[in-house]
Amino acid sequence: MQDTGIGIDRDRQAGLFEPFYQGDSSITRRFGGSGLGLAICKRLCEKMQGSITVESEEGKGSTFRIRLQLPIAPPATTVSPPNVSTWQAPASSLRILVAEDNLTNQRLISLVLKRLGHTADLVSDGEGAVLAWQQQSYGLILMDVRMPNVDGLTATRQIRQQSQWPQPWIVGLSGDALTETREAALAAGMNDYLIKPLDIRKLEAVLQQVAMDSPQRSTVQR
Repeated sequence: MQDTGIGIDRDRQAGLFEPFYQGDSSITRRFGGSGLGLAICKRLCEKMQGSITVESEEGKGSTFRIRLQLPIAPPATTVSPPNVSTWQAPASSLRILVAEDNLTNQRLISLVLKRLGHTADLVSDGEGAVLAWQQQSYGLILMDVRMPNVDGLTATRQIRQQSQWPQPWIVGLSGDALTETREAALAAGMNDYLIKPLDIRKLEAVLQQVAMDSPQRSTVQR
């Protein structure tokens, strides 16, 4: 690794790899840091039977070199991504609401749903999800747990409180794999919980379960 920073005085280089050592105390005041980074790097290198060295000149920058003897990895096995065109077509098409604040995730999820033969509407927060559901029947709502304004848990509770209308399946989406988060989603009234990035096979299984559990409701506006 090489930089073109302020460099390090030769007299201070010997102590760089010691814990809590700073080559210049003003660096800590200006930029923070505890002086542990290089000490940790040194210990990691030594545990791997290697070494780390520094060459530096004030005003010109520093060069850090790590030397390790590592085994050659075997050739990687090529794994082909799932071919959407081979997935089984659904017995019935679902109208699905996707509540997701990340635009990239919105596009990916809607594309997958379309390739699986379903129709997707998109909203970017929990408030939009509740309003969309009040105006349109959905067989399934894919609800991101954490969204701005109104989060997915709150939106789910609001939908479940309106029992005068047919209730959709609500499946929580989150990058959080903690058991506590899943339990909170189910406690809020969600039927299931999927981890992002989505496992397409698990999503497909949920879609099949929704289709079996309740036939597609009318798509006429309320």
